[in-house]
Amino acid sequence: MSQTSEEKRKSRMRWVTLGEAIAIAALIVSGLGLYREWKKPDEKTTVVEKCRAHIADAVSKGARLLTGSIPGPEAGNFVAPALLVDVRHDMLITSEETFGPVAPVLRFVDEDDVRTAANASEMGLAAYVYTRDLKRAMRLSDALEYGMVGINTASFTGAPIPFGGWKQSGLGREGSRHGLQEFMELKYVCFGGLAAPCCASAGLETVESASAAEPATISRREMSVIGVPWSKACLFVLTRFHRR
Repeated sequence: MSQTSEEKRKSRMRWVTLGEAIAIAALIVSGLGLYREWKKPDEKTTVVEKCRAHIADAVSKGARLLTGSIPGPEAGNFVAPALLVDVRHDMLITSEETFGPVAPVLRFVDEDDVRTAANASEMGLAAYVYTRDLKRAMRLSDALEYGMVGINTASFTGAPIPFGGWKQSGLGREGSRHGLQEFMELKYVCFGGLAAPCCASAGLETVESASAAEPATISRREMSVIGVPWSKACLFVLTRFHRR
């Protein structure tokens, strides 16, 4: 982001209403609509403490506050929207989830720089890409190691969406048909000694068994379909059952 863009954003954040400023910060930080909860003082002191720690750490390591300030005791549970520039990857705000109205701005050189920095995080819930280039959008959406990727939008959650992340952002999904898998149990069933009866009833091609202990005739076609040696006569069944 250029210096001119930073100054423009600073000017806008100074003059917009409080609610709009919080929405701008929330869009950059999370994009999940959490700004609705930031229009009033937060009910959790841990959120304020996290914002205070992230801003203080960034400023101590060379970042600049274009707007906002480090929350003091007199602020109570309220955090004013803050815009941080000159942020580097060794700062806490780039490696921990803030969940507050603090927007860090990091400079990048090219697409590879963005992808490498984004994938360096141990978290992988959601990523957002803003571009006019469809090919770039497709490349990044495929390369980003995140469970959800929004292209030119920050609003894509809902009941039909398989909500969930990669890496340390959790396992499984909520919502959509994929979310139903979390309420199902996988059962493996193996039937043995079925080759000869199957061959006789289906009229399949058979070959002689290599071992006298095995059935006299075995279906070559049947064994190749289920992916086991011809000398083994097994039928594998995978089923899912609803949990009670």
